[in-house]
Amino acid sequence: MNLLPPVGWADVSTKQDIARVEQRIDRLEARIDGRIDGLQSSFVGWLLASQAIVVAIIGAATTVIIAVG
Repeated sequence: MNLLPPVGWADVSTKQDIARVEQRIDRLEARIDGRIDGLQSSFVGWLLASQAIVVAIIGAATTVIIAVG
């Protein structure tokens, strides 16, 4: 026990302290969720656009091969 730092009532968290921390965590969680939703939307848009480009390139290459062959 001699190795433990001195503890007084100032070191004890109150219910209000815990409630404030929970509120901050909830706000942070909401911000993170919003950012993830935004990134997910951007990623889906990028994925669809890149797939459309790949399909267009394959279509053009097929047309060229058919025209030459």
